Amino acid sequence: AAAAAAAAGLEAAERQQGKSPAAEQQQQQQKSDDAAAAAAAKEGGAKGSQRPAASKAAAVRAKWAQEVAEVLLGVILSPSNSQRSRQAAEAGVGQLARQLGVPVSSWLAPVLEGMSPPLLWRRIIPVRSVQTVMGQVSALAWVLSVDPGLLPGGPEVVSLAKEAFALADKEEALLLQRLPGRNLSLESLTQLRVACIDLLNALMAWEPFRTYPEPAEALRDEITAMMFRALVSDSAAIHGAARRALERIMSVAKIPKHLLQNSLRPILQNLGDYRRLTLRLLHGLGRLLELLSDWFNLTLGERLIEHL
Repeated sequence: AAAAAAAAGLEAAERQQGKSPAAEQQQQQQKSDDAAAAAAAKEGGAKGSQRPAASKAAAVRAKWAQEVAEVLLGVILSPSNSQRSRQAAEAGVGQLARQLGVPVSSWLAPVLEGMSPPLLWRRIIPVRSVQTVMGQVSALAWVLSVDPGLLPGGPEVVSLAKEAFALADKEEALLLQRLPGRNLSLESLTQLRVACIDLLNALMAWEPFRTYPEPAEALRDEITAMMFRALVSDSAAIHGAARRALERIMSVAKIPKHLLQNSLRPILQNLGDYRRLTLRLLHGLGRLLELLSDWFNLTLGERLIEHL
């Protein structure tokens, strides 16, 4: 009884002083919970304030990139700019797209939609300015290399291919006669022919032109034959562009046998008489052998060695 009375008295004294062990432990736990809740609320508020700021920065960055890309695309698509300016702009927009992880086509599509007249409707013949024609041809070839799906197919493509073929198939001296009084150099005309060959290269691999029915089918055969003739050119730029085009053409589809024979016949006819063999022809034959090594038979090789 004395012990019970003593325990009751001690408990009453502790309760009076507010120092009960259980109560003190509960009070400390409550303080800890309150502090954790306050910290969590503070952290959540900080993160919440950061989200709008990050979103705003991303929007500003995207808008800035769009504006820069539009300026660069304007340089590329404007035919009045120099070739060096267009090449620098192409490199710049490509670097910007890689840095931001954005496809160039996402910037290019709205620019093409806003062009008047559309890019495919712009004629290159008659040639009023070689610089302008080179700009138009180079811009179209670049767009096809970025995303062919941005351009619609149709008869305009065939008309453009005919005009590019007409310029690419003529020697510089003949073009100089056809374009009198323009203070043109043979070098500028060579660059014009190379630009047209590069455009034809892109068109021959483009599905809307590659599968377009007549008269495009006959035109495609003429383009292929012209590329073979260009392999014999003295100009490294011309025969280099023609070789790239033929390699691409053969990678897309096999050249029909009759087309290959008709294309090579004018070149190989000179093998029948050693007096027709010239340095230009021999270099061209060398390029043909490298390009079409699987197409030539042993008899042709023996004949060539015999003449040599």
